[in-house]
Amino acid sequence: MINHDALISNIQATLEENKKDREDLHGRCDVQEQRTTLLNDNMEKKLAERFTKLLDKQNYAEKEINQSIALLSKELEKLKYELSDVIDNKFEHIQRQLE
Repeated sequence: MINHDALISNIQATLEENKKDREDLHGRCDVQEQRTTLLNDNMEKKLAERFTKLLDKQNYAEKEINQSIALLSKELEKLKYELSDVIDNKFEHIQRQLE
């Protein structure tokens, strides 16, 4: 014959053991979730820093490019006036020779 009290006691002990295991697993999951959150936060911070550095580099490069373009424009303007002067001088020289 089956001893019901012993069976119930055995089931209750198993349930208590399972409850402890579940609590332990929940604790481990909480720790893992905290670690994951921390890692994600660190990665987001590093990515933001890298993005900022790249953006700074891009802005610096754009400033250099704009300065170079401005300088080249000034130089082209100077060359245009110098060429105009040379052409005028040549034209005047040719006119004098023709007179």
